[in-house]
Amino acid sequence: MVALPLALGLLGTAGCKSSSAPPPPAAPAQFLYRATALAGRNLDGVVSDPAGNAFVSEHRGQGYRVTPDATEERLDAPIRLGSDRAQLDTDTAGHPLFASWFKGVARLDDLESLAAWSVFTGAEGCLPSTFVTTVRGDDPGGGLLVGLAHADGLLRIPPSFPQDPCIHWTESNSTMSLGSGAFETDGWIGGISEALAGVRWVGVREDGLHRWDDGGTPADPADDEWTAFLPGDNPALTSTTFQHLTRDADGAVWVATNDGLIVIRDGLFTRAPTLASPNVNHVTFGPLGFAWVATGAGVSVLARDTLREMARYDLSAGLPAAATTAVAFDPDGNWAYIATSAGLAILDRVEGS
Repeated sequence: MVALPLALGLLGTAGCKSSSAPPPPAAPAQFLYRATALAGRNLDGVVSDPAGNAFVSEHRGQGYRVTPDATEERLDAPIRLGSDRAQLDTDTAGHPLFASWFKGVARLDDLESLAAWSVFTGAEGCLPSTFVTTVRGDDPGGGLLVGLAHADGLLRIPPSFPQDPCIHWTESNSTMSLGSGAFETDGWIGGISEALAGVRWVGVREDGLHRWDDGGTPADPADDEWTAFLPGDNPALTSTTFQHLTRDADGAVWVATNDGLIVIRDGLFTRAPTLASPNVNHVTFGPLGFAWVATGAGVSVLARDTLREMARYDLSAGLPAAATTAVAFDPDGNWAYIATSAGLAILDRVEGS
């Protein structure tokens, strides 16, 4: 395990826990495989809606809704939801968001009819290009943050678009080094964390991690503060191929790369010592707060405080494939959806766990 101390004031993570806080649970909830939906399909990701349905994106295909009983329904969106690369998120109302490479961003606005979509592309929106790599939907008031490739940076689509203009962050108003744009990897925004007190983290491929403080005005870049954390200064950063960034309930930042998982907490960059595979695609937090880490060889369930692997879900647990891209849970944590390269596994929580 590699840990690098940093100045506490730079991180924007939660402070130390009170000594009166209850101890974390000793073990994660247990789940048993029940069914596979979309069998044989290579899935890029999964999120769940407030009713507990799953929304998934098929690699180079379309999007689907899957109900807890494994009923499948194809989403007829105005743009192709699955492409060579796709990432999913939900907005503040629980509507699924699809970030689709070379297509744009699509948001399902009506969870009942599945027919009302908002689409943001280079032509129908303010994207400087459709080289979309990621989307984050927790922006205050319902706006969207979109990550792009080819040196196009970050974009904020305001909730009042098109009445209000979009905001753009590039090399000119941030510490991000986005490259020339001549190669596919240049300037690739590999992940955007949730905000905590106005602070997010952004991963830029072939560059590094960037701490971004909005200065109290999310729509005004003028008072932003950016801090770069580069591989040469941080031994824990053995790869800049960032695949997903997220925060846990304590504010720590979890960074998925193709060479391991890094957690930034209380001034430390710490690498998870044991994973199903070092190729980490996605991190989410399940019942009882444990981290579910989707990797190229299964899902590792980690304790948040020690990063110890407490459980693993792979072929031996019934998954249709070992390669996993994302995990999602229903709001009550009674079942889990695991997106794999050969379908969507549905698992039920073991009673009493």
